[in-house]
Amino acid sequence: MDKTEMTELLKKVADGIVSPEEAALKLKMQPFMEIGEFAKVDVHRGIRQGVPEVIYGEGKTKEHILSIARAMLENGQKTALVTRMNKEAADYVGAQLPLEYNPMSRTGIIGERPEPTGKGRIVVATGGTSDIPVAEEAAVTAEVLGTYEKDFYAGEAALTKNKFGKGGQGRGVLHCGPYRQRYAFCPVRRND
Repeated sequence: MDKTEMTELLKKVADGIVSPEEAALKLKMQPFMEIGEFAKVDVHRGIRQGVPEVIYGEGKTKEHILSIARAMLENGQKTALVTRMNKEAADYVGAQLPLEYNPMSRTGIIGERPEPTGKGRIVVATGGTSDIPVAEEAAVTAEVLGTYEKDFYAGEAALTKNKFGKGGQGRGVLHCGPYRQRYAFCPVRRND
Protein backbone atom coordinates (compact mmCIF):
# COMPACT_ATOMS: atom_id res chain seq x y z
CA MET A 1 0.00 0.00 0.00
CA ASP A 2 1.23 3.49 -0.80
CA LYS A 3 -0.08 6.92 0.22
CA THR A 4 -2.42 7.15 -2.77
CA GLU A 5 -3.98 3.76 -2.02
CA MET A 6 -4.32 4.67 1.66
CA THR A 7 -6.08 7.93 0.73
CA GLU A 8 -8.42 6.03 -1.63
CA LEU A 9 -9.21 3.57 1.16
CA LEU A 10 -10.05 6.40 3.57
CA LYS A 11 -12.28 8.06 0.92
CA LYS A 12 -14.14 4.75 0.56
CA VAL A 13 -14.71 4.77 4.33
CA ALA A 14 -16.00 8.35 4.13
CA ASP A 15 -18.31 7.40 1.25
CA GLY A 16 -19.60 4.34 3.12
CA ILE A 17 -18.21 1.86 0.56
CA VAL A 18 -15.82 0.27 3.08
CA SER A 19 -16.53 -0.08 6.80
CA PRO A 20 -14.15 1.52 9.32
CA GLU A 21 -13.44 -1.97 10.68
CA GLU A 22 -12.42 -3.28 7.25
CA ALA A 23 -10.16 -0.27 6.68
CA ALA A 24 -8.61 -0.58 10.15
CA LEU A 25 -7.87 -4.25 9.52
CA LYS A 26 -6.24 -3.43 6.20
CA LEU A 27 -4.10 -0.66 7.76
CA LYS A 28 -3.34 -2.67 10.90
CA MET A 29 -1.61 -5.48 9.06
CA GLN A 30 1.91 -5.82 10.33
CA PRO A 31 4.14 -3.31 8.49
CA PHE A 32 7.11 -5.69 8.50
CA MET A 33 7.03 -9.15 7.05
CA GLU A 34 9.54 -11.83 8.03
CA ILE A 35 10.68 -13.92 5.08
CA GLY A 36 12.39 -17.05 6.26
CA GLU A 37 15.48 -16.34 8.33
CA PHE A 38 17.01 -13.99 5.79
CA ALA A 39 14.85 -10.88 5.35
CA LYS A 40 12.39 -8.51 6.97
CA VAL A 41 10.46 -6.61 4.31
CA ASP A 42 8.96 -3.22 5.10
CA VAL A 43 5.62 -3.46 3.30
CA HIS A 44 4.39 -0.10 4.65
CA ARG A 45 7.36 1.99 3.58
CA GLY A 46 5.30 3.42 0.71
CA ILE A 47 2.83 4.82 3.25
CA ARG A 48 5.47 6.33 5.54
CA GLN A 49 8.07 7.45 3.01
CA GLY A 50 6.10 7.89 -0.22
CA VAL A 51 8.28 5.33 -2.03
CA PRO A 52 8.39 1.56 -1.61
CA GLU A 53 11.28 -0.50 -0.36
CA VAL A 54 14.03 -1.35 -2.85
CA ILE A 55 15.82 -4.71 -2.92
CA TYR A 56 19.61 -4.35 -2.73
CA GLY A 57 20.63 -7.46 -4.65
CA GLU A 58 24.35 -7.59 -3.99
CA GLY A 59 25.14 -10.33 -1.49
CA LYS A 60 21.69 -11.93 -1.80
CA THR A 61 21.07 -15.27 -3.45
CA LYS A 62 18.80 -15.43 -6.46
CA GLU A 63 16.30 -17.38 -4.34
CA HIS A 64 16.30 -14.63 -1.68
CA ILE A 65 15.71 -11.93 -4.28
CA LEU A 66 12.78 -13.90 -5.73
CA SER A 67 11.23 -14.51 -2.29
CA ILE A 68 11.52 -10.86 -1.27
CA ALA A 69 10.10 -9.60 -4.58
CA ARG A 70 7.17 -12.02 -4.36
CA ALA A 71 6.37 -10.90 -0.81
CA MET A 72 6.46 -7.25 -1.87
CA LEU A 73 4.12 -7.85 -4.82
CA GLU A 74 1.76 -10.07 -2.79
CA ASN A 75 1.44 -7.28 -0.22
CA GLY A 76 0.25 -4.65 -2.67
CA GLN A 77 3.49 -3.17 -3.98
CA LYS A 78 3.01 -2.75 -7.73
CA THR A 79 6.69 -2.44 -8.58
CA ALA A 80 9.76 -4.02 -7.03
CA LEU A 81 13.13 -2.52 -7.93
CA VAL A 82 16.24 -4.65 -7.52
CA THR A 83 19.60 -2.86 -7.60
CA ARG A 84 23.01 -4.50 -7.97
CA MET A 85 21.38 -7.53 -9.53
CA ASN A 86 23.64 -9.94 -11.39
CA LYS A 87 22.69 -11.67 -14.65
CA GLU A 88 22.28 -15.09 -13.02
CA ALA A 89 19.75 -13.71 -10.52
CA ALA A 90 17.99 -11.80 -13.30
CA ASP A 91 17.61 -14.95 -15.40
CA TYR A 92 16.29 -16.90 -12.39
CA VAL A 93 13.81 -14.24 -11.23
CA GLY A 94 12.79 -13.40 -14.81
CA ALA A 95 11.78 -17.02 -15.42
CA GLN A 96 9.22 -16.74 -12.60
CA LEU A 97 8.14 -13.08 -12.47
CA PRO A 98 7.80 -10.37 -15.13
CA LEU A 99 11.23 -8.72 -15.02
CA GLU A 100 12.79 -5.93 -17.04
CA TYR A 101 16.56 -6.28 -16.57
CA ASN A 102 19.14 -3.61 -17.46
CA PRO A 103 22.61 -5.20 -17.55
CA MET A 104 24.42 -1.85 -17.72
CA SER A 105 22.87 -0.57 -14.49
CA ARG A 106 22.47 -4.06 -12.97
CA THR A 107 18.87 -3.21 -12.09
CA GLY A 108 15.71 -5.24 -12.37
CA ILE A 109 12.18 -3.87 -12.47
CA ILE A 110 9.56 -6.41 -11.42
CA GLY A 111 5.88 -5.64 -11.97
CA GLU A 112 4.40 -2.43 -13.32
CA ARG A 113 6.56 0.46 -14.44
CA PRO A 114 5.14 3.51 -12.67
CA GLU A 115 4.07 6.62 -14.55
CA PRO A 116 6.14 9.75 -13.78
CA THR A 117 4.46 11.89 -11.15
CA GLY A 118 5.45 15.12 -12.83
CA LYS A 119 6.67 16.42 -9.49
CA GLY A 120 10.22 16.89 -10.59
CA ARG A 121 13.01 16.36 -13.02
CA ILE A 122 16.47 15.06 -12.34
CA VAL A 123 19.70 15.52 -14.24
CA VAL A 124 21.95 12.48 -13.93
CA ALA A 125 25.39 13.60 -15.05
CA THR A 126 28.59 11.60 -15.25
CA GLY A 127 32.20 12.59 -15.05
CA GLY A 128 33.06 10.18 -17.83
CA THR A 129 32.25 6.88 -19.50
CA SER A 130 33.47 4.71 -16.61
CA ASP A 131 30.71 6.29 -14.48
CA ILE A 132 27.91 5.23 -16.81
CA PRO A 133 26.87 2.06 -14.88
CA VAL A 134 26.32 4.05 -11.67
CA ALA A 135 24.57 6.84 -13.58
CA GLU A 136 22.30 4.25 -15.23
CA GLU A 137 21.48 2.82 -11.79
CA ALA A 138 20.64 6.32 -10.49
CA ALA A 139 18.46 7.06 -13.54
CA VAL A 140 16.56 3.75 -13.33
CA THR A 141 16.04 4.22 -9.59
CA ALA A 142 14.69 7.74 -10.08
CA GLU A 143 12.46 6.52 -12.91
CA VAL A 144 11.00 3.68 -10.82
CA LEU A 145 10.39 6.08 -7.95
CA GLY A 146 8.30 8.06 -10.44
CA THR A 147 10.28 11.29 -10.53
CA TYR A 148 12.54 10.96 -13.55
CA GLU A 149 11.73 11.76 -17.13
CA LYS A 150 14.22 10.69 -19.78
CA ASP A 151 14.90 14.10 -21.21
CA PHE A 152 18.58 14.51 -20.44
CA TYR A 153 20.53 11.44 -19.42
CA ALA A 154 20.16 8.73 -22.01
CA GLY A 155 22.79 6.15 -21.17
CA GLU A 156 25.86 8.06 -22.19
CA ALA A 157 28.30 10.34 -20.44
CA ALA A 158 26.34 13.55 -20.02
CA LEU A 159 28.98 15.99 -18.88
CA THR A 160 32.49 14.93 -19.70
CA LYS A 161 35.66 16.93 -20.11
CA ASN A 162 35.33 16.25 -23.84
CA LYS A 163 32.05 18.18 -23.93
CA PHE A 164 32.75 21.05 -21.55
CA GLY A 165 36.53 21.17 -21.34
CA LYS A 166 38.46 20.60 -18.14
CA GLY A 167 36.54 20.81 -14.90
CA GLY A 168 34.23 18.12 -13.51
CA GLN A 169 30.57 17.53 -13.81
CA GLY A 170 29.73 20.15 -11.16
CA ARG A 171 31.29 23.03 -13.11
CA GLY A 172 30.13 21.57 -16.41
CA VAL A 173 26.47 21.91 -15.48
CA LEU A 174 26.93 25.67 -15.12
CA HIS A 175 27.46 25.80 -18.88
CA CYS A 176 24.61 23.57 -19.98
CA GLY A 177 21.77 26.08 -20.18
CA PRO A 178 18.37 24.41 -19.95
CA TYR A 179 19.67 21.55 -17.80
CA ARG A 180 20.13 23.93 -14.89
CA GLN A 181 16.33 24.29 -14.70
CA ARG A 182 15.82 20.99 -12.86
CA TYR A 183 14.74 20.18 -9.34
CA ALA A 184 17.65 17.86 -8.63
CA PHE A 185 21.12 17.33 -10.01
CA CYS A 186 22.75 13.93 -9.48
CA PRO A 187 26.46 14.03 -10.34
CA VAL A 188 28.05 10.60 -10.64
CA ARG A 189 31.78 10.07 -10.32
CA ARG A 190 33.74 6.93 -9.67
CA ASN A 191 36.16 7.07 -6.80
CA ASP A 192 38.88 4.46 -7.27
